[in-house]
Amino acid sequence: MTSGNHDESGPGTASTGDDPQGLDAQWLESAIQGAERQARDGAPPFFAVVVLNGQAVGAAGNTVVLNNDPTAHAEIMAIREACREISRTRLTGATLFASAEPCALCLVAAAFAGIERIVYALDADGAADAGFDYRAGQALLGSGIHECLRLEHLPLPDSIRPFTSSRSR
Repeated sequence: MTSGNHDESGPGTASTGDDPQGLDAQWLESAIQGAERQARDGAPPFFAVVVLNGQAVGAAGNTVVLNNDPTAHAEIMAIREACREISRTRLTGATLFASAEPCALCLVAAAFAGIERIVYALDADGAADAGFDYRAGQALLGSGIHECLRLEHLPLPDSIRPFTSSRSR
């Protein structure tokens, strides 16, 4: 991976399906740790990792405020990095791990990129409780997005950690 806002650490491989090796939680913890770094730096506490064939090919935090770019969400930045890393625009077979449930913009971007599966830590209600309410945009999508993407909520004990760090600033 080549951009400056990422973390190349993480488990060696990612699995699909039932996650028999428990690697989903490890990749998700990597996203939570990235979100904590974001919060410590005063940025929105969102971070995402794209995993393809067991390797992190993209990872990034939210740079909306830093870059004055309303599309620079963590998931989109990680997708952009992954596409540059593998030199193609389709991420077929990839899984996106996100510190929080992706918003409507990020869900559509993931579907356009061919990501088949998204695993997230904190759900949209939890993010809203922490001061980041983006649920109205999700309502615009309706349930149709679920026909393109497999979304899985994997609440880890520390899912809220980056958001409470951000609130205390």
